[in-house]
Amino acid sequence: MKVMNFLGEVEVGGKKYKVISKAEAWWHVVDQEGKDRWIRPPDYPVLPEEIRDTAQLRKMLIDSAVPELYIEEILSKPVKKTQAIEFLFQRKDKLLSGKWAYLYGPPGVGKTFACVYFLYRYIRKYGRLGHFVFCPSHDFKAGAWKEAKEQVDIFILDDLLLEIPSWQLQEIVVFLLDTYTKPSKTVLITSNVSFKELARNLKDERLLSRLIQKVRGCEMKVEGKDMRVAKGGVS
Repeated sequence: MKVMNFLGEVEVGGKKYKVISKAEAWWHVVDQEGKDRWIRPPDYPVLPEEIRDTAQLRKMLIDSAVPELYIEEILSKPVKKTQAIEFLFQRKDKLLSGKWAYLYGPPGVGKTFACVYFLYRYIRKYGRLGHFVFCPSHDFKAGAWKEAKEQVDIFILDDLLLEIPSWQLQEIVVFLLDTYTKPSKTVLITSNVSFKELARNLKDERLLSRLIQKVRGCEMKVEGKDMRVAKGGVS
């Protein structure tokens, strides 16, 4: 049996935990039942009330470069929890502690919408911006993804194509790994190919190893009907 060395014990909200590791925004702990959990540090600043003003949320989503059709879909009606949305929120603590998500599958199954909804809920709770980049766009090819600032906590890289040249894929991965190094930041990637297929295009083994470490445990194949055929559906 593996013996785990703890950094100490901490009490938060009347509950005691054994601390495995500490990051700026989250601590990895074990509760009294022996279950792994991620908690906020005891001295973490008290969060402000959730943003509920629709106009403010719309502006923050626009400032995060989220396409208008996703903004309308999220703000205009209740969001139905999809398989992909559930997957991301089940891993919320991991994603807000340095892990990245990789969602892949055919067009229209809700990959992008899940990532945008995750960002929306983050903006609503923490009042901080994200950055959305659509890979097949002209802006992407012109290096628009480099505009993301370090203060952005969530970077959405949408529709990452297998056809991207190896040198450009390496450039993107280096940028993301260098920019999103803090545990409180994450990257959400969507693609129509599996992570394994995409990884073959990344020739640098060192970069591949770092990328695998980031994505491991947070890769999902999204399946289902094409939501784009439904009236008003987006993916």
